[in-house]
Amino acid sequence: MHGPKPDEDMPFRMADYRLRVYRRFPNKRMHQVVIYLAKTESEKVYQTTFTTEKVSSRSLIQQISQFKKD
Repeated sequence: MHGPKPDEDMPFRMADYRLRVYRRFPNKRMHQVVIYLAKTESEKVYQTTFTTEKVSSRSLIQQISQFKKD
């Protein structure tokens, strides 16, 4: 089972979102989390950073399928 294809732009989108929030609220702390609802075998869901020459951003990634069902 391969599952759905994750968004390849997610690390960039998370970095962009964080910078937009920082611009408006520079003193607010923010903890970013990406939750994938569908199970997938793609390694892209474990990409937690977006990095360029001068920018680096990191997010927490969690697949909902990893949680124990009650």
